[in-house]
Amino acid sequence: MKIICTLCPNGCSLVVKPSGDGLTVSGNRCPRGVQYGRDEYTDPRRVLTAAVRTTDPEIRCAPVKSDRSIPKAEIKNVLKTLYARRVPLPVTIGNVCIANCCPSGASLVYTRTLKPSGEQLH
Repeated sequence: MKIICTLCPNGCSLVVKPSGDGLTVSGNRCPRGVQYGRDEYTDPRRVLTAAVRTTDPEIRCAPVKSDRSIPKAEIKNVLKTLYARRVPLPVTIGNVCIANCCPSGASLVYTRTLKPSGEQLH
């Protein structure tokens, strides 16, 4: 399996292969690449960024992200839950939108403070 390591600016092209005693990782220029390759091969995870619909007629969406990386296999179910939800404004950056949104225990948090469209920003 070929993987591009994203842990540092090097962007190493890793090759991960099963071997008799586990996995071999080659192509890394730093030691972190070995662990990244193993993790990506056995349990790929991503930080999820998305938007949740609001009930406000002018500000239709609020941006959210997961507070930690979640398994790629869980992303579709998390998005299904998120897209079925509508939240009222105001929302505050860092506050939880959906707690424990998946079996890994990750929560979705707002990444921007939004006030209702009728309120003036000062």
